[in-house]
Parts: sequence; C-alpha cells; structure tokens
Amino acid sequence: RPSLYRLTQRYPMPHLGGHLARTAIIALMKLAPYGAQVMPHEEAPTRAREDRLRLLEATRVHLEPILGVLEDPQGRFAETVRTAPVGTAVEARTDAGGEHRLEPIDDEETIEALIGAAEAARVWIADGHARYDAALAFREGLGEREGAVPEDYIPIALVSRQDPGLTILPSHRIVSRPPIGTEAAIAKLGEVFELESHHSSRLYHGLGQARVEGRRAIAVAFEGGRGYILTPRADVDLAARMGTEGSDRLRNQDVAILH
Repeated sequence: RPSLYRLTQRYPMPHLGGHLARTAIIALMKLAPYGAQVMPHEEAPTRAREDRLRLLEATRVHLEPILGVLEDPQGRFAETVRTAPVGTAVEARTDAGGEHRLEPIDDEETIEALIGAAEAARVWIADGHARYDAALAFREGLGEREGAVPEDYIPIALVSRQDPGLTILPSHRIVSRPPIGTEAAIAKLGEVFELESHHSSRLYHGLGQARVEGRRAIAVAFEGGRGYILTPRADVDLAARMGTEGSDRLRNQDVAILH
C-alpha cells in the first residue's frame, strides 16, 4: 500500500549527557530548484556532484534518502508524526550504538495531514546537497516527458525543526596532509587566536563553555589528543585577513573564519 515511513533514530551523544532520539518521515519529495521551498545550507563541491551523477546514471537508483529539516514553527508536522498510527516496525542497531526503528504509515488521513503540513513549509537540506544537485541534473538531462515521471522525485527523510532530538553539531573540516608540522601550525594560529589548551576529548565542553561566556570560539584537534580552543585576538583585524568575498554576514560565520 502507498505509505510514508516513520524513522526513529536513537543515538549516543556523550558530551550532551547520553542518548537523544530523532524522528523523521521518509517520503518522496518532488525536485525543485533552490530558492522557493527547498533551501541549501552549503555548496556541494563539483567533484562530489559529478560523482553522484555518475552513480545515478549507472544504477538508476537513489541508494539512500537525503536529510531535510522542515520549518515547523507551530509544531504541527512534529505532532502529526508523533501521533501517527503505524504498522509493524522493523528495528536495527549499529555498531556505533545507534538504534533505528522504521514503521509504515498507510492511514490516508494521516498521510494527507503530513503532506499538507510539509507543503506549507520550507525544507532546508541538512545532508545530501550533492545528491540533490545530481538528481536535478539527471532529471534535466531526460528532457520533456509525458505523464508521471519517477525521476521528478527524490527520497528524503524529513525532520521537524521542533524535534527535540534534532542536533546540529559544529561544522568540521579534516586536514589530512597538512603542509606544515604541528608546532608550526600552532605558532601560526597563535598569530591570530588566543590558544586555550584542552585534551581533544574535552573540546566540545570547551566550545560549550565559550558559548556560555559569550565568546566566539573554534576548536582544533591534533594527533595524540592535543587540542586547543581558539578565540580571535582583540588586536587582530580578522576582516582584513579574510578579504572582501561574500557578504558581511557570510564572512562573520565561524566556518568562514576557520577557512
């Protein structure tokens, strides 16, 4: 029977005190250009887009849903998901300690209520920009088609912004082949930031403490558990070092400063 699927994911977050549970609805979403109802939060690298497009061309299958965060100021979508009548569940557990529970929803009234709540809201892509871009390019390459076109849709897991288990962690980047050694890197960072030493396992705690104190902070971890919380130095003009590309709001983001 035509169904939506409720996915509940319980996952460990030790630095937040234990486990959290996030609930999503897995559905098909019609493709649309960015800017009206579907919004990106980052730009997918060209190489990643091309890779996903080649995969889609070779398999003609979406191998996994993308993840979207649904604007839901009144909590209508979240409440409908929570109270939905469901069928028999399938459960699985990952090696990392995550628990997954998938339950079909085939009640027509509930499906219509979920669709209605989703249609009235914007969706921010939280993960899957490259796959979404590839799906748009793949559909465009098919040209005009008559009737229902399966390639008009992409599977998505939709989570309400009101979901208490929705966690957005700090942006992170991994430098796999640094051009300079650790000591030289720390010295260069010290020209721009005040350095506060922490074991790398305590960096989340350090970031949280900086936030409570109203300080802008970035964490960096090196091999061997060596870590630092970086706070911009008062005597350094960060804006001058960053150049003029992008708006002031964009350049003021932590991830822009990190880059």
